[in-house]
Amino acid sequence: MAAPGALATTQLRAVWGPPCRFTTARFEFWTGVPITVDQRIIPACVALDAVLKRWKYQPTAPDVGAYVCRQITGGSGYSLHAYGIAVDINWQANPYSAANRTVTDMPAGMVAEIEALRTGNGRPVWGWGGNYRNIKDPMHYEIVCTPADLATGVVDAHAGPPPLTDDQKALVFIAAQKKAAALPVLGQGHRRHPHRRAVAKLQQLLGLRRTGVYGTATRAKVKGVQTFFGLPVTGIVDADTWAWIIYAALVKGR
Repeated sequence: MAAPGALATTQLRAVWGPPCRFTTARFEFWTGVPITVDQRIIPACVALDAVLKRWKYQPTAPDVGAYVCRQITGGSGYSLHAYGIAVDINWQANPYSAANRTVTDMPAGMVAEIEALRTGNGRPVWGWGGNYRNIKDPMHYEIVCTPADLATGVVDAHAGPPPLTDDQKALVFIAAQKKAAALPVLGQGHRRHPHRRAVAKLQQLLGLRRTGVYGTATRAKVKGVQTFFGLPVTGIVDADTWAWIIYAALVKGR
């Protein structure tokens, strides 16, 4: 079943046509397998590939293809492959079936994430041939929006946050320094320290069990952070060490 807002094949032919006459572009999947597509769908291919990589699903040559100037299989008119907006992935493991049988090694969750990709204006990006009503073509993914829709960008709701720019990281570090200035110095050569709440916060930021006791494990972790960031390796959590620990926690995964 097509996603709400997905264009039908006849509509796609109209907005992406004429067939076999567009500017092509080469795209490589994360496994290095290349395909040729309409250059306007490259952002959609990048998003599709990101989902495949997240699921460790490997497009494998020679069972991958995209643009080919040909008629549609079992129907009339040109295939969407002739418009450069369709991709077939691992066709031996995901064969075409006119008998309405779905044979696929693609995880259902992965397919769902691909189908959940949206343009910046909220339109579905990819349709899956495994959802065709009278036949099943699980190797097949096709663009189901207009070029104008795709030009608004592609949103992957399952992806992590985008990387921070250098300017954004600088602002985060300034914020970390402000937080650090309000925290006490910890671990001045003592196994135990009176600032238990601050020690517990430190341990949380370092991914340690929150005991509130500045013991050997906490001190070793602090020294590791200091080594990593090029700080004096003292085991003492002064304002500079606090700032880098807070900063690392704030930008983790970014």
